[in-house]
Amino acid sequence: MGQGTGHPITVTGVNCTMNSSATWASDNAANLVYLPNTLTVPVNITSGGQAPVATIAGTGGLGGVLCKNADASLISGVAAGSAFNGKIYIRYTEMDTNITRTIMVYSQ
Repeated sequence: MGQGTGHPITVTGVNCTMNSSATWASDNAANLVYLPNTLTVPVNITSGGQAPVATIAGTGGLGGVLCKNADASLISGVAAGSAFNGKIYIRYTEMDTNITRTIMVYSQ
């Protein structure tokens, strides 16, 4: 992930879903936080920088991200690097202001 907020950030959670509800992030806030057992090294990114935010083949990021179908069941049988059509949510905290934000991007 690359970022250009003008602030250094710490990524605190990532999730992806095929659910199209406008309130998914607020209804499922617990799904947007890395679990303590996957938090090995914080993902800190300077403004204009980039860093992996999820593990692929055991390297980079904080942990694996489990993508879900619209009905909240896990998407299965898909290899890393496969196409995903849905929403990706990223929660981060600005390191200099301590403000936490959640952004959503469409992936097609």
